[in-house]
Amino acid sequence: MPPPLDGEASDSHLIESELEELIGRLVNNLPERCRTVFLLNRQECLSSREIAEILSLSESTVRVQLKLAVDRIVAGVRKYYPDLKLISLLLLLFSGRL
Repeated sequence: MPPPLDGEASDSHLIESELEELIGRLVNNLPERCRTVFLLNRQECLSSREIAEILSLSESTVRVQLKLAVDRIVAGVRKYYPDLKLISLLLLLFSGRL
């Protein structure tokens, strides 16, 4: 059994869990193509070229869809956590833990 967390570490863990849940909801609410492209890139670690081939899209379209997804997710998180540092959010988005 892990040692008990002190107050600050416990709060940090709770915020991280809430953020992961929020990001999951935001991803699920993305338009279908945007969500598919985002998940193929983040969960399957596919490149823009690979995604373009799989979905019969141009690489440019894939890149635009990825940018839209990240922009919408960041905006959605900022609505609830306006003081969250962008670097923290980006690390969570790109950590592959979604």
